[in-house]
Amino acid sequence: MRLPKALRTKTLPQYLDSEDVMARFLEAAHGPVATEIADTPYSPGERSVRTSELERDGLDHFLGQQANSRNEFGQELEALIGVERARQFCGILSEAWYDSGKRRKGDEVAPIRASIEGYLYRICGRPLTEDASRALVDPAELVAILSLTWRLLETAVEDWLEKHGRDGYASGNVFFRRGLVLPDLFKDDHAYAELSVLSSYTLSVTLAEQFANTDRKDNKSALVHADFYLMRGRVLFFSPFVPGMRSFQLEAGVIPAERSQRLSFMGVHRGVGEYLLDYPEEVLDDLE
Repeated sequence: MRLPKALRTKTLPQYLDSEDVMARFLEAAHGPVATEIADTPYSPGERSVRTSELERDGLDHFLGQQANSRNEFGQELEALIGVERARQFCGILSEAWYDSGKRRKGDEVAPIRASIEGYLYRICGRPLTEDASRALVDPAELVAILSLTWRLLETAVEDWLEKHGRDGYASGNVFFRRGLVLPDLFKDDHAYAELSVLSSYTLSVTLAEQFANTDRKDNKSALVHADFYLMRGRVLFFSPFVPGMRSFQLEAGVIPAERSQRLSFMGVHRGVGEYLLDYPEEVLDDLE
């Protein structure tokens, strides 16, 4: 017997622990078998995590703690790279990066893009496209920022899970998510690599859905989900930590992995291609 559509979606690993998705599932469960879980539609303008998800999944925890988080991150960042460059780093993210895709690709963000490229060139030989002299920080300093962000983020997630009565996240119940619009959906076992040196992910389902559902004619919507630990050492910033940055997207700025990673295709649900980003074999060996 084929499972109802809503149940097939709710039992995907990336949604098992979301109370907000559960609430949407229960609404759909009262309809015909073919009823899908309600999606979060795209609407023009600034997008943010839906209030229902903030409350049901307790994601408002990160917003409630952001004053302390920003103070801690700001002070430690200044200790790492100095006051002037720390302010420049946060200013670029809170203004040019957040504003739009066009400004992200422009001259204002070049110091951060060049810094990431210098680091990636050193560790995996990724080609340089930016003027290296524009780099805001050197590779060693970038590693220090990545380590700082991860340490604070891991602690923040632990506090969130403890406060909201959830089990440990090592088993894979916390995900970074990314909404994509594609000419064609990826095939199963697709070799996935970030094209940009800095990409936006979020802890929110509803925000990722909005970006996946951006109204672009003749394209396909997709959601890529990555286990929290898969991004260890790759998160350059988390918006609730960055002084001056609007944080209601719960955005994580992620740099590319050293090599491509495999995508597991979980099927099309609600008209959206669902994917899980797999751990490389060498990472799985380290986790055992």
